[in-house]
Amino acid sequence: MQWPLGFLPESPSTPVLITSAAPGVDLPGWLRPNREAVEARLLRHGAVLLRGFHAASVEKFEQATSALCDTLYPEYGDLPREGESKRIYKSTPYPEDLSILFHNESSHLPKWPMRQFFSCIVAPQSGGQTPIVDCRTVLDRMRPELVELFATKKLRYVRNFIDGVDVSWSRFYGTEDRAEVERKCAAEGTSFAWTPDGGLRTSRQAEAVLRHPVTGEAVFFNQLALHHPSSLDPETRSSLLGICGDQGMPRNVFWGDGTVIDDAVVAEVRDLMDRESVVFSWQEGDVLVIDNMLVAHSRSPFTGLRKVVALGDMTTEPAPTATDLAGLSGLAGPRAPRDRSHLPDQVNGAGTAGRQAPATADAGSDGGNDAGTDAGADAGNDAGTDAGIDAGADVGADAGIVAEITERLRHIVPADSAAIGELVLLTGASGFVGSFILA
Repeated sequence: MQWPLGFLPESPSTPVLITSAAPGVDLPGWLRPNREAVEARLLRHGAVLLRGFHAASVEKFEQATSALCDTLYPEYGDLPREGESKRIYKSTPYPEDLSILFHNESSHLPKWPMRQFFSCIVAPQSGGQTPIVDCRTVLDRMRPELVELFATKKLRYVRNFIDGVDVSWSRFYGTEDRAEVERKCAAEGTSFAWTPDGGLRTSRQAEAVLRHPVTGEAVFFNQLALHHPSSLDPETRSSLLGICGDQGMPRNVFWGDGTVIDDAVVAEVRDLMDRESVVFSWQEGDVLVIDNMLVAHSRSPFTGLRKVVALGDMTTEPAPTATDLAGLSGLAGPRAPRDRSHLPDQVNGAGTAGRQAPATADAGSDGGNDAGTDAGADAGNDAGTDAGIDAGADVGADAGIVAEITERLRHIVPADSAAIGELVLLTGASGFVGSFILA
């Protein structure tokens, strides 16, 4: 039987909503023969929400995502493992009273997940929604002058691994051997410098605008909003810059040539993404699948316990840059709606894709059953590449400075903690290195 597509009342364009047609439907069993259909929805709409198939369960979530991803990715250096599992990780705790700003997962790294999977295991008392925004639309609505800047100047992400402040470089790279770290940095085109206190500074130039490798559509793909210092409150930013300097911040992003990106530019981008975003509440057991290049995500503040997991198939080769395939005139300014009529609008089998009534759709009554704080919002997946790292700009030379930075950084990179119950599954599939899943 075939079913028409539908959407949540509060989110009429994305994600596509697919609900169980009857109690007890086996979600993994349904996904396997419908895998291509689900992936077609991702390419067309950017996100798919699977609702009502099973109770909240990390095990069931892993089974469902395995039906869409063939292998599990066990080597995500920014996250502590959950118990004895080789494939399940806790995501880095992030203060629940703060938002995690819009970003594309691991877009500042040489490899990133093409798909991400989010599942709500425990809904918070309030808040905790996962707003999403279509990165094609963001580029469509952006001023042509800004599009040209991002496409031509690119971005440079700088990261400082400061022991006691963020994850250590040894955990991130999975080795205590500095020579091995240097080999890995060189292999991915990363510049690096060892700081006097034994820390590591890395930097990497990355594209800000890419074309999707399947659809060919230009997308705004980066972590500008999340990594720029303007994401901090003024007091924290001023204190950190005074202690660390631009190059010594745990995270920072510059233009590709190393020059500072003006706050006004970042504010304009953030405002645009907020205006174009969609927000919906979650029910326990929900599974959200997004195309990480077509859709960026964020996280709203929340109260109460929250358990979430996320991520998807890692690319093995760089996606084509926008300037590789077309002139800038084809990227910016008003354009006719994208034609996706070739993509199917039907779902076969035991799933039904339909518009739910507000009560069923949970248009916001629970205030935020989130299904997806991401592993990358830990503000730390960078291994960078840089034309001019200053090895002398050390920020952690003594324990007193580290302690001060740690306190200041509560708003960006909190130390490991089990305070927020989040797990992360890392997965992969044929043609990709790996994937991540957040539950």
